[in-house]
Amino acid sequence: MSATELSGRWRGIYNYPEGSGVASAVAFTADLIDSAGRLSGTITEDDIFSDGRTLVAGIDGQRGDASVEFTKF
Repeated sequence: MSATELSGRWRGIYNYPEGSGVASAVAFTADLIDSAGRLSGTITEDDIFSDGRTLVAGIDGQRGDASVEFTKF
């Protein structure tokens, strides 16, 4: 099975662990560039700990046939 090209805009949600004191889910947008399995791009999300600020972080990672791994910085 060959891996799928992942370049484009992706939207998702993440949650903080139970007991962390953060109750709300956080929506994010990931703009990915997939270059032969190497992933780069940005993630944009609302800063739920401030008043209306937007956070932007870079990503660096890779994808396989059935996996995606990246570091957000």
